[in-house]
Amino acid sequence: DTLYDAPHYGLTIKDCWLRRRDNTFELKIRPPHIGEQRMCVYEEIANEAEIRNRLSLPTKVSLADDLLSMEYEILVTITTHRRTYTKGPFTMVFDGATYKGSDLTHTLCEIERMVANPSHVQAAQQEIFAFAAAHGLDITKNVHGKGVVYIKHKRPAHFRALVKAGVVLDT
Repeated sequence: DTLYDAPHYGLTIKDCWLRRRDNTFELKIRPPHIGEQRMCVYEEIANEAEIRNRLSLPTKVSLADDLLSMEYEILVTITTHRRTYTKGPFTMVFDGATYKGSDLTHTLCEIERMVANPSHVQAAQQEIFAFAAAHGLDITKNVHGKGVVYIKHKRPAHFRALVKAGVVLDT
């Protein structure tokens, strides 16, 4: 994954995350408060035309080139070693991450439950809590994602801006 940000943290400070995974761009946008604050809820957009529309980017060359011409920056490239398991409607993702040009590593586990309609988010969150409790999993601690971990350790001013904006907790 290669993570991008707009000038002056213009995306991440709004809890929007733009990545290029292999050759596909994805934009993750946190909608206005939905459900349990301890869980991350994002709308995921993988259509380049819709990403351009959401970011107000013109179409000149490739999306990668157009981002750089609009002064977006590459934050980091992350290599992820992933194991994925499913149980019923849940996906458990175990990631081990390394960061290009850094000795930093990070591991995490996520329990995911996809929903097609935002009105189902709160019910899905309660299902995740019940699933975790039934399997003896402690999900009370705040865990940062791979991009935030990199920002915290390698870009402290950026991390402080995210904390100040309420995007992440300083844990």
